Amino acid sequence: MSLSKKSKKFYIIFVILIIVVIVFIIFKNKKDDSYPMDAVASVVKTDTQKVEKVVENTTNTNPIEGYKVDKYYNVVPIDKDGNKKVVLLTIDDGPSNQSENLLVILAKHNVKAIFFINGMHDKDYKGVIKKEFDAGHAIGNHTWSHQNLNKIKENVALKEIESNTKLIADITGNKPKFFRSPFGISSEFSRAHLKKENMISMNWSGSTKDWEKSARDKKVFVNNVMKTLHDGEIILMHEHEWDTNSLDDLLTEIEKKGYTFLDPKNITK
Repeated sequence: MSLSKKSKKFYIIFVILIIVVIVFIIFKNKKDDSYPMDAVASVVKTDTQKVEKVVENTTNTNPIEGYKVDKYYNVVPIDKDGNKKVVLLTIDDGPSNQSENLLVILAKHNVKAIFFINGMHDKDYKGVIKKEFDAGHAIGNHTWSHQNLNKIKENVALKEIESNTKLIADITGNKPKFFRSPFGISSEFSRAHLKKENMISMNWSGSTKDWEKSARDKKVFVNNVMKTLHDGEIILMHEHEWDTNSLDDLLTEIEKKGYTFLDPKNITK
């Protein structure tokens, strides 16, 4: 049975109305599900905070470990779970004609040392102390002219220490953090003065024994350190030509044993 023209017209209108209603319902639901502007702003703000938090966390994943010098003149981590397998290299009696050669070898191994300087040498090697400091090494006070502090008057000892402190401060912009007595011999006065100045007194717990003639042989020089090498060892050497000739081998052997060279900036009072 065929539909009349009037029935067809009614049918078409009815279908159109149904479609309009369906479209309206879909549009309304979609609009209700969308974020209002303040909600969008809130999401953006939250996401930004999350990003900032991630950045914050990643920049602090490797905090610098702190170390102290113990009564046996070893460096030990402040955190009981810190890395104990470290050594500290210290170089005495510069600046000298060997200083810049030593800097090249230290840079090759990415080692930071403490250069314990005597101020009296600065006039002959101008600019060397600044180069050591600019290379990231610490400049330690070893007195002005390397006199035995236990054999000189207090006023002389004070001048020996303070003249060197002033020189280092003038060159680096900072007072020295570390002090080493000549020959490793301190006095009651020097100990009290260092305490007052909040300086770290630093002798050694291992040495190249480079003052002995036998240490001019590279194998002896290296073995003098390696035979007593231990966790936290503070190694003593000087700015002799034979030290320069043997330093590369010494650092290589220490690295082979799995030790890390401690950066002096990580040592605290």
